[in-house]
Amino acid sequence: MPAYQSRLLLFTAAIFISTIALQFQACGGQVETPPDPVEGLVVVSLDGQNIITWNVSKGAVTYNLYWDTASGVSINRQNMRVGTKIADLKSTAYFHTGLTNGLTYYYIVTAVSESGSESEPSTNEASGTPQSVIKCPASQTLCQDKCVDLTRDANNCGACGTICEAPTDVCVSSACI
Repeated sequence: MPAYQSRLLLFTAAIFISTIALQFQACGGQVETPPDPVEGLVVVSLDGQNIITWNVSKGAVTYNLYWDTASGVSINRQNMRVGTKIADLKSTAYFHTGLTNGLTYYYIVTAVSESGSESEPSTNEASGTPQSVIKCPASQTLCQDKCVDLTRDANNCGACGTICEAPTDVCVSSACI
């Protein structure tokens, strides 16, 4: 290659690098790193809802919650989330309501910086299964998923879990005889 072509190539490369450097400086001069991944993801299940909480992530201004009814909510190779996204949460707790009792829901959380840079998913996937709550009248006690009056129902023998099998059994000192 002739010397003038080598110099022209070096000059063109220098202009290209200078242009990139100027663009970099115009953007603030720093490449933003995403916030730290979320830690401490926990789910508490109630009747028809899950309460999801997590620890604050350094550098986060909002959080994205991803959920599904199948385990393995994660980032795939195309950096797309699997599951349904609940975006721009301002706090580290979310009440996920309107859920089906008995169905397990799986969650991950990402932290989002002010510029929109998203962290890797939470360090753990958490799950919760909402359950219906049986409420007994004040005069009754919940025994084996049923409301019973322990003072009147001879078949319960005065304690949950002590069920007399035969209707002719007599309860004596919390024992069926």
